[in-house]
Amino acid sequence: MPGDTAVFGTILTKWNWVRRRRDTIVNSILRVGDAQADYVPFVVPLKYRIKDEVPDTAFISIGIQSPSVKSAKIGSALIIDDIEFSGRTKIEEKK
Repeated sequence: MPGDTAVFGTILTKWNWVRRRRDTIVNSILRVGDAQADYVPFVVPLKYRIKDEVPDTAFISIGIQSPSVKSAKIGSALIIDDIEFSGRTKIEEKK
C-alpha cells in the first residue's frame, strides 16, 4: 500500500561465557519504502559492532510498517523469497 515501508532487521550474537549473556556482534536494519510490482533483489549491509568475533546465533525480523501507526495497513502485502546469508566465516569443529 502507498506509504507502507518494508523493514528488514538482522541481529547476530555470540554467547559470552564470562558474562553469561549474549554479546551483540551485528545490529542492522534496512527500510524500503517504494512499492514494487516485481521481484527486486536487495542487500542488508551488516554493521559489525564487535570485530573479529564469529556469531553463533542470528535473529531475523521482517515486517511492514505504516508511517502513522507503526503497523501495516489493511491490504498490505510483503512477499519474501530466497533469503540468503553470504560471505565468509570460520566454523570451528568440536573434536
